[in-house]
Formats: sequence, C-alpha cells, structure tokens
Amino acid sequence: MSNIETVRGRRYESARPRRGNSWAVVPLRLFLTALFLFAGYAKLVYPGFFDPASPTGLKASVDAARNGTPIGAALGPLSDHPSLLGHVTAFAEIAIGLGLLVGLLTRIAALGGMVLAAMIVLSIDWGGVKQYTGSSGWFTSVDLAVAAGLSVFLLGGAGPLSLDWLISRARAKYNARDDDEPSFRDSELEDSRRRLQGEPPSAQWRDNRTEQLPVPRRPEQPVGERAERSGATRIEQPAPAPEGNSLWDEDRRDSDQ
Repeated sequence: MSNIETVRGRRYESARPRRGNSWAVVPLRLFLTALFLFAGYAKLVYPGFFDPASPTGLKASVDAARNGTPIGAALGPLSDHPSLLGHVTAFAEIAIGLGLLVGLLTRIAALGGMVLAAMIVLSIDWGGVKQYTGSSGWFTSVDLAVAAGLSVFLLGGAGPLSLDWLISRARAKYNARDDDEPSFRDSELEDSRRRLQGEPPSAQWRDNRTEQLPVPRRPEQPVGERAERSGATRIEQPAPAPEGNSLWDEDRRDSDQ
C-alpha cells in the first residue's frame, strides 16, 4: 500500500512510516492487551496479594527474590511497602493494557511493559531463567516472551488500527496545508523586500489589502457645472480669513493711512 497521499493537489507522505507495523501485528497486540489487563485485574481482586503476612502475597515473593538475584539489593525498600508496590504494579499493568488496546502512546506503553517484564525476570523468575534443567530455562520464561513481543511495538508503533496512527495522519495533513499556503509573516516579508528593491507589491498582497481594508462609499456631491446641470444650489465657500500678522494686513493698513 502506498503511503503517498494528496491534499489540495499537493503530494505528501502519510503518517504511517515506511518500515512501521501493519495489520499483521493486530493479533499480537490484542493478546498482549488481554495479558496485561488480566494481570492488573487479578492483582487487585486477589485477596492475599497485598497482605504482608500471606505466604503467597507480593511481600513473600519479593523477599524470596532478594537473595541471589541481580537486582536483589534494590528490592529491600520495595519489600517494606508491599501494598504500595502492589497497587502501583497493578495499575501500571492496566495502563499498559489500555494503551495497547486503543493504540495511544503505544511506544511508551511498550517500553513500560518491557521494563516491568525485565524486573520480574531479574528477580522472581531468575531461579528458573539462569539455568537449564530440561524443563525450564530462559527460553521457557513467559516474561521474556512478553518483552520480545512488546519490542515489536516499541520499534514499529501500534500500526494503522490505533489512535497514534490517526493523530499522526491528521498532523501530516495539517502540515501539508501549512506548507501549501504561505503564512502571513512570510507574505509580509516578501512584500517588504519588494518595496525595498523598488518592485511593485505582489498581486496577492494588493488583493488581501483590498479585502481587509474596504473603502466606504461616500455619496457624491454635485460640484460646479455638474451642480448647475443637476439643479442643485451651489454653495459659495467664503475665503479664509488672513492671519493677523500677515503681509496682506500690513498692505491694507498702509493704504488706509
């Protein structure tokens, strides 16, 4: 499918990148959407997930992953606030799922999901990832598979069925219209250059000036012979009185004397 479209006779490249995702990634996006939405919802409704005393809660899982994992030293402060950590994780997973579902800020959502999956792999899943025992290993890690699937949307975006694609396409059309019609300041600079070089202003500037500054029509008053032919009374305007110190007054005073 060509990504060249036309707006007002002007060709421009559509918002979809040449090497971006297409309709083929929609099933993967729907699967990851369901995965993250369900993961966040399950954490919120699971009765013992936020309970610090529960053996299957978040605190027990974090405490078990503090020893012998690459990020075990960073899990200490998180283990002290299991409720806060659990709610942040649950709402983050729901936000990632919604972002993938509607395709809004898809690259940011994919990056957040990859960071979350990497933290789980380096902490809770590290025991099964670091060694191969015949039934487990890094290639069987679900979180690594999820991170690999999210990398598709981090690199190529959500594809055509998304809000990101619609917004980018509308922005491309708006930019094409701006490029097709020069701005007001550009036209003013061009007319200023013409005046400085002694050239007549552009026809577009004259037309715009005529449209922007209309001259009001004044009723024509008969003057001189036209007034006599039309039967209008001609009003004689008295001559202006000379100034007091003018030469005319001095000559008049000398003649009177």
